[in-house]
Amino acid sequence: MNAQQSCTHAGGVVVRERAGVAEFLIVRSLKNREHWVLPKGHIDPGETAEVAAVREVREEAGVAAELERYLGTSEYVANGERCVIAFWRMRWLAEVGRAEDRELAWLPLAAAVTRLSFADARELVRRAADGR
Repeated sequence: MNAQQSCTHAGGVVVRERAGVAEFLIVRSLKNREHWVLPKGHIDPGETAEVAAVREVREEAGVAAELERYLGTSEYVANGERCVIAFWRMRWLAEVGRAEDRELAWLPLAAAVTRLSFADARELVRRAADGR
């Protein structure tokens, strides 16, 4: 079984280019408004992690994006549930309607890394930026 098959959640590090500068999408957490995180969510029954990542980015941020490359996993425990999240670097395609009312921000690398609340998310953004 590969790492992606053991994941419970999936998400994306979405990148767009504006005026020659790469910008990274981050969203404010619904559970704790003080935290800024990467868009992610549950993998639904019968859904692949890849499909879930694209869906969650669309639902949480109102962004259509396509997968570019697998970045790795992040892990945490919430309400006694072990969550293993597969992340992909994703390329922004378009703004679309979103299902959740979340504050979002498009930030250059240094600002995104500074604003993200958790070290694992910061590392994923760095990895997305430098090709790792």
